[in-house]
Formats: sequence, C-alpha cells, structure tokens
Amino acid sequence: ITGGLIYHGQKVRELEARLFGTTAVATLLLDDHYTVDGREITETYHALFVFTFTDGRWLWAGGQAMKPRSP
Repeated sequence: ITGGLIYHGQKVRELEARLFGTTAVATLLLDDHYTVDGREITETYHALFVFTFTDGRWLWAGGQAMKPRSP
C-alpha cells in the first residue's frame, strides 16, 4: 500500500469456526493497531472469514471486518 499505512499488530479473540464439508466459516474479534496518515489507531472489529479446503490445504476465500455497533 502506498501512502501512510503502517501496521503494528493484531490480536484475535473469541474465535469460532464451523465446518461445512470442505468450507469453513470463522467468526472472531480483531484488536488492530495501526497508523494511517500519521494517526495512530487502535480499534476492535467483528470479522467473518470463509476458507475452502483445496489440494490438501486451507485457502482463504473471502471475508469482511467491521466496527461493532455502539451500545
């Protein structure tokens, strides 16, 4: 990525995975820490990722992460 994104780290919490044949769906919380355009950001995101088992290995098929709703 060009510009001002520096990724510092990520913590995974509350990971749950469900298997549907050769497809796995994972839901989790991500605690991200990064700097963008000089602003340091620490945020938690809800995420859903989809994996498929192909040729003896798990491949990431897609996913989405978004900020949780405010209480």
